[in-house]
Amino acid sequence: MKTWKWAGTMLLLVLAIACKERGKKEAAASRAHVFTPVTVPLTYTDPRQRAEYLAAHFWDHFDFTDTAFIHLPEVTEQAFAGYMKALTSVPRAKAAASVKKMLEEAGREGRVLHYFAGLYEKYLYDPNSPVMNEELYIPVLETIVGSGAFDEADQARAVHRLEMALKNRLGSRATDFSFTLASGKKMRLHDIKTEYTLLFFNNPGCQACKLYRDAMCASAMLARLIRENRLKVVAIYPDEDLAGWKEYRPLIPGEWLNGYDEALALREQKLYSLRAIPSLYLLDKEKTVLLKDAPFELVEQYLIAVTAPS
Repeated sequence: MKTWKWAGTMLLLVLAIACKERGKKEAAASRAHVFTPVTVPLTYTDPRQRAEYLAAHFWDHFDFTDTAFIHLPEVTEQAFAGYMKALTSVPRAKAAASVKKMLEEAGREGRVLHYFAGLYEKYLYDPNSPVMNEELYIPVLETIVGSGAFDEADQARAVHRLEMALKNRLGSRATDFSFTLASGKKMRLHDIKTEYTLLFFNNPGCQACKLYRDAMCASAMLARLIRENRLKVVAIYPDEDLAGWKEYRPLIPGEWLNGYDEALALREQKLYSLRAIPSLYLLDKEKTVLLKDAPFELVEQYLIAVTAPS
């Protein structure tokens, strides 16, 4: 009996020690898989320089070869969200260069590259993302297309997305197209003479389109620019249900140009990336793209900044 009790006690001690050691190892592993933020050198005192340094060196202490991180979204995605915020504080070219550098590092381990490609899609490509940015998503698509880490289906999807992302990029001249008004008159985008043009691609019955329309109608700034003949809103219906469009037509303000794509060229020739409706494009007098597929809040902020009395 004493021998049994002694053996039982020893077994409990062994199990306790094993559990304790396992707990230590798990705690050590947990501590090892943390994201260590980069420290901006004190010599960088200018806020712009500090922001650019942070964007360029954000992932300096991250081990892209450690696949354990792809199972720790509380670490990696939290860090990634901080990275997205850092990119918004630097010029577009600097942000794109940072993304390219980060993807090169992630490409050292295929599974890690896959994981981060998914995060980029979620944050930069999803129309519902508050930080959606097609320009920054372009280097991600280029990486997927050129990497052997992705299968044919992923690459084919990336090729299509890249083709659409490269259309009507910021700083390029918007593709011309014709549209038809309710009167039957045909117009072309490039024939509109105004300081700013706001393209509003919309559909009848689209709740998000209604929200955009209501916000645009309520904007005192937009009303002022229209009244001063400095801006023209062009509402375009890109599909074929003309009965629905005619029924919806009275809800569009009379001072806007309201037309439909009679030839369906926008959709069939894929002249514009219209993966989500509504979609807003802000153009200058030369029809250069200033904002692409932007939320109205951003359009309004931009116009306020560039048209404020000096």
